[in-house]
Amino acid sequence: MSLPFKYICKFSEYLTASTDDTEKALSTASLDSLRDIIPEEIDFKKNIDLVGVAFNGALANRFNKNGDGIDSETAIAIKDYFIHKPTNIEHQRKKVVGHIVGASLSSFGSNELISEEEALATSEPFNIALSAVIYKTVNPQFAQLAQQSVDENSEFYQKVSASWEVGFNDYSIVLGSKDLKHGEVINSPEHKEEFKKFLKAYGGTGLTDDGVEVHRLITGNIYPLGMGFTANPAADVKGIVVDKDSSSQFKLRSSDDASFEKIEIKNNILKEKTSHCPKGDVILDKNSKPGKTMENEILKQVTETLEAQASSKKLSEEAIANITKVFHDAIIQKNEQWKDDKESMLKEKEDLVKASAEATQELESLKAEIATTLEEVAKLKGEISAREIADKFNDRMSELDDRFELEDEDRVVLASDLRGLESTDEAYADYKEKLAVMWNHKTKAFKEEQQKALDEKVEEQVQKRLAELSSSEATEETTEEVVEEVIENAEVEEETVANNNGASTEDDLSLREKFKKAFSKDNVTIQY
Repeated sequence: MSLPFKYICKFSEYLTASTDDTEKALSTASLDSLRDIIPEEIDFKKNIDLVGVAFNGALANRFNKNGDGIDSETAIAIKDYFIHKPTNIEHQRKKVVGHIVGASLSSFGSNELISEEEALATSEPFNIALSAVIYKTVNPQFAQLAQQSVDENSEFYQKVSASWEVGFNDYSIVLGSKDLKHGEVINSPEHKEEFKKFLKAYGGTGLTDDGVEVHRLITGNIYPLGMGFTANPAADVKGIVVDKDSSSQFKLRSSDDASFEKIEIKNNILKEKTSHCPKGDVILDKNSKPGKTMENEILKQVTETLEAQASSKKLSEEAIANITKVFHDAIIQKNEQWKDDKESMLKEKEDLVKASAEATQELESLKAEIATTLEEVAKLKGEISAREIADKFNDRMSELDDRFELEDEDRVVLASDLRGLESTDEAYADYKEKLAVMWNHKTKAFKEEQQKALDEKVEEQVQKRLAELSSSEATEETTEEVVEEVIENAEVEEETVANNNGASTEDDLSLREKFKKAFSKDNVTIQY
């Protein structure tokens, strides 16, 4: 989101009191009158988490230490726009501690509230007075400090002041005086550009080569951005006043207390910090972060140099030279560091590119190896599967051959069926059950039983016929006739009494052997 202003004014230097009549001292008058701008509808007895404060936040018709200021019309136009804007610590946007709830105008020196009409009728400096609430729950240490800062007996008395922050797009040049009424206002673009280089906001000293004061009068559309509680107010304002109902009795132990350090309000006396945007672009406040060692060191060295020369109203050529040297040395150091960092980054980039190429090559090699391995595994699985199928086929054929009396034609049929059969044991079991029904007469057990029954019947018939013949008639010829007759009839007759006529055992055995041979499974065809 683009913001509707090009510049931001921030003020963070401390202004000491002066006894010079030409430069009014900071007001020592009571700030009690400012309590009237704290909204009455805020009940601080019930809202125990809030601290009500009032303060002079900005000064009109006089330029601050940064050489920035506003006139009466601008002050009146923008004062109400401060309401509902945040308050923070030292203009650090992420350290919000409250918000502004009221706005008014007050006289410079007495702090008495004045009307807009009274302000417009004078060319003398006057204040934009504001009231705000501080959140105890957000930063309890600062809430304590704010309350202690109004105690004259406290070491923290008047340690807290307020400083304003605005965004703007245009300005005029004022020459010759810190007070607007005594200065020369320049609005022409060419003259503004001529004196721009002398402004503190653009790196100048605030003085021309001839020692004439050069200030920046903020004009046009101005956008109040809020207030910062600070130990270094930019304008001729100092201190705050706390609502009586939100005051408390607790006190901080000392300034070196750890809790006080967490408040992060620094009492850096006589420090000047520029508040400009060098190239006219919007530069929002960025909190310093750990790791910015170089930038912090540069700022520290510049500050030390300025402090050493701050006793003079005009920086000497020596001070300027010292500042220039500090920046020059810092830039050289930063440049060398940048070169080293760049070279290191390029080396790291080359190493990463090389490592990436090697990794890609290795990956492709691994992919090829994996593909080859997968092919070999698939081939091996196929061979193993074929071998298992062949072994299973042979085992099943062997099992069926042992179970049935098979002819070659039968084996051909079985081989065809088994090849088309699923390889599962369940499918094979079902097939064997079918064969047991269809080929029951081909089983070896069935045929052995049939042969046994036939032998028994033949033996029975032979014995029966032989018993009918007398021993004298039982010649070899008659025996053969009986065998032929039995073979021809092949029927079972009733059981007869065994032959006990004393015929020779040798003859009986000979006839029996002939019978068995005649009725062997090789010579007899059984029909079903």
